[in-house]
Amino acid sequence: MNDRATTAALRRTRRLAASALAVLAALAGPARADAEADAAAASAFFPATAEDVLVTIAAVGDVLLHDRVQRQGNGDPDGYRSLWAPMEPWIGAADVAFFNLEGTMAEGIAANGVYVADAAFGPDQWVYGGYPLFNYPPIVGSALAAAGFDVAATANNHAMDRRTVGVQATHALLSALGIQPSGTRAQAGNPIDWVAFTDVRGVRIGWLACAHHTNGLADPDSLVLLCDDPQTPQLIRILLAAGFADGVIVTPHWGEEFETAPNWHQRQLAARFAEAGAMAVIGTHPHVLQRWERIDNADGRTTFVAYSLGNFISNQQAYPRAYTIMLFLGLGRGADGRLAVNAVRYLPAYVDASRIDGRDRVVRPALPDGDWASKAAFCLAVRLFGPTWLHPPVEAIVLTDSNAPTQAAAAAAPADACR
Repeated sequence: MNDRATTAALRRTRRLAASALAVLAALAGPARADAEADAAAASAFFPATAEDVLVTIAAVGDVLLHDRVQRQGNGDPDGYRSLWAPMEPWIGAADVAFFNLEGTMAEGIAANGVYVADAAFGPDQWVYGGYPLFNYPPIVGSALAAAGFDVAATANNHAMDRRTVGVQATHALLSALGIQPSGTRAQAGNPIDWVAFTDVRGVRIGWLACAHHTNGLADPDSLVLLCDDPQTPQLIRILLAAGFADGVIVTPHWGEEFETAPNWHQRQLAARFAEAGAMAVIGTHPHVLQRWERIDNADGRTTFVAYSLGNFISNQQAYPRAYTIMLFLGLGRGADGRLAVNAVRYLPAYVDASRIDGRDRVVRPALPDGDWASKAAFCLAVRLFGPTWLHPPVEAIVLTDSNAPTQAAAAAAPADACR
């Protein structure tokens, strides 16, 4: 083995050792951490009754398709749906399902923004491929639509990976498939074009995505909304004041990659969006889970904030990047008639790399009695969000248990596996 190979092997060994130690910490985390997380959750959110919930939302984090993941999607008999098939029952059960599209879906567009005729689906790192410039074949969009997704955040640091034409092609493809893009627009002009709208049972929700940056790639036509742009909180106010939406959910792409706690800028932006009128803020970009909280606004409103949902599907396997949740929100009207989040649950999940069914990468529900990766993912989520708001692994969205102690007792048994 030459010096370069020896150095690479040592680095891999160190990474594996660090991952193993972190997994053991997740499995053997102190009961106090569970109790503190659960107490925080219980004090912030209250279970809804059946008549309270008007709309159910399922939200997941980054769809981040590295080369290896794209090869599976291109070659599997079930295509790209093979990547998330175990999660589809909940995606389809929600009134509105959301994800962050980390990259573009620009058919035939090379990394320099030029069209290439008859390009193979690859990945070839020129037309289609993963890191560092992500672009996916159009069949990815078809698979996401077939799974039941309704809204995509398209404003993120990889939004410009195929230049202006890539933003426009992605926007057009998603729209044609019935998935509403949020945070990018096809051309400069009306700021409302950055907003996606969903209508369910007479309730209209405005979805507003924004990016912290675009990795230094120019956006000459201002197609990508930036979180620090003064227009972002102003748009929230306009949507509500002008009656464009009953409620607004902001989905910022923010924070530091691989950091498990939100930074000051995330907290500052969350407060800014909450003050402007957002009823929920659902973050992505760190590629790991971060905590949630409730913000109490001066006008009596509350805003639910989930700082990061982590990766929904990716090739990032180092702990804790393979661990995630599916977040469920219930929306209802308060005594003042305003739409707000009135129920919260979460389903722990992880990207399984065990090849148990012959597939490289599959996102599955994480179970306390599963294999070591499944249990580690479950315990990480329980330590972070507490057992009270665990969603049972049944193929329906259950938000309406009006007896919090009963819900907590039902969650306590599996949560005990983490102590």
